Amino acid sequence: MDPEADSSRRSPVDEPGGASWRRQLAFRGFALSVGVAVGLLGMELLARLVLTDFYACDAALGWTFEPGKAGLKIDRRLEYAVPARISSAGFHDVEHTLEKPPGTLRIVLFGDSMLAGMQVALEQSLARRLEARLAESNGGHPRFEVVNCATDGYGTAQAWLMFEQRCRHYRPDLVLLGFFAINDVMDNYSGARSQNHPVARKCGRPYFELQDGQLARAEDPLPALAASPLPRIDRALRRSYLYQIIAPPPAPAGEEPRSRLQDIFLREYAPEQLDAWEVTKRLLLAFDEDVRRSGARFGVLEVPSRFEIDPAHAGSLENADRMDFERPHRLLTAFLAESGLAHLDLATGVGAAAARAGSPPLYFRRDMHWTESGNDVAGEIVARWVAARY
Repeated sequence: MDPEADSSRRSPVDEPGGASWRRQLAFRGFALSVGVAVGLLGMELLARLVLTDFYACDAALGWTFEPGKAGLKIDRRLEYAVPARISSAGFHDVEHTLEKPPGTLRIVLFGDSMLAGMQVALEQSLARRLEARLAESNGGHPRFEVVNCATDGYGTAQAWLMFEQRCRHYRPDLVLLGFFAINDVMDNYSGARSQNHPVARKCGRPYFELQDGQLARAEDPLPALAASPLPRIDRALRRSYLYQIIAPPPAPAGEEPRSRLQDIFLREYAPEQLDAWEVTKRLLLAFDEDVRRSGARFGVLEVPSRFEIDPAHAGSLENADRMDFERPHRLLTAFLAESGLAHLDLATGVGAAAARAGSPPLYFRRDMHWTESGNDVAGEIVARWVAARY
């Protein structure tokens, strides 16, 4: 057959640019879009089956654990995968009544993920190990009850607000704040633009600043991102589990953070870090005053990072030669002593336990949290300190 004759019989709509050709192209584009959407939806559903978002945004506190939420707490580097459930009150804890049982001395814990303990089974967390150790040490007289109000990612300001708004209703006899200096100092100060907890990029975080020497609420820099559409889109997309996995949180206002976690160990601080320490000190004093007004006693648990326990872990840190890994501890201890705030330095006991021959690891190898052994050692140290005072 003559190709030219065959070509002459083609309909104009079959030619590139013709109506039929355009319909085919549109159909293929639509089919491709549907396929991509179905694939992404399937990946999102799989992520939701495997992962669990345990957090809910809160207008006053930034975020909280979502009451009743249950699922797997999985480390992205797969160092742990732990079934977890949030209590009806919104904490990684057993259930407690608001009314304190007669003859009970109630301890309420505050802090961040180091005390929340979601990296291990609930019964192996510091709070539960502390209660068990106290029961072993005194034979049940007095009866100690430990309520855990610690929440992942919280700084001192959020812990204080959590006490004021929710946990003072437990009518504690003793309030213990776990202070994890490696991130708590910078989490307390918006001007530092620290590497925030991922949930803070989705929900925002309450901050305080000093005005005429007094604490005053500061605006969270996160809402300022809404001036352009991209941050608003990013904030909406962070409700997707898949997006949270593949997209790192954006830096505030499009700027690089002024401070990284390890910068708390620098021998010379930038002005933002010095300001962060001043705000932190005022927050600790305000927290203590609020607790004492409620009729309870207040104490600070100085929680060490693995860098402070074994500086060998710091070999991979940038600018490690410019760091003093005991500096945050010295600054905090000196302030607490000068202010008359009760405090317990966990570094000495944790360090001694870590140095014992044959001791199991107290910290995960890459994750910064305590293992089951680390939680148990810390619980034992705190139990001895509490028992000596009651």
